[in-house]
Amino acid sequence: MISFSGMEFTLTFLAVERFSFSPDRIAWMFVLIGCTLILVQGFVVRRLVGPVGERNLALAGIAVGAIAFVILSQAGISSTPETISRFPNIPLFNLGLVLMSAGVALISPCLTAMTSLFSEDNRQGFHLGVFRSAGSLARATGPLLAALIYFRFGSDSAYLAGALFLTLPLIILATVPQPDKTTD
Repeated sequence: MISFSGMEFTLTFLAVERFSFSPDRIAWMFVLIGCTLILVQGFVVRRLVGPVGERNLALAGIAVGAIAFVILSQAGISSTPETISRFPNIPLFNLGLVLMSAGVALISPCLTAMTSLFSEDNRQGFHLGVFRSAGSLARATGPLLAALIYFRFGSDSAYLAGALFLTLPLIILATVPQPDKTTD
């Protein structure tokens, strides 16, 4: 969550820096992100969680997120005010936005479900509380870390760092088994 919250926080800066987005274009950018979240969580996760499993969907979400951050790091990188009108590269940027929000939409419900499924019935509330608290901490620290990297080292470095930071949860989650949903 640190990577995703950090990159979401810096998207406005990136859109203005690379594409000179106006406030209305930024609003539409967030509409695209919101619609993608709704579609992926409402349709894709709902239909695939049974046959694919929470763990595999979460792994796919992390991988898709890392790919999105690499795309976003490169979208419009050669754009200057003179070349924006000739070579806007906005479709690549939009692809990165869709993939990033699809990654979040896959990860969030699947990790919540896994936390619940791995918990004993009488400890689910505690474990879900700890999980949600950790997510809140990530959403608080992610933007700070991302902004620090973004403004110190540049936008491309920030998004590549976001992709790199996703390798740790990818490795950790790959060692976790798919939860058993059968009841005794």
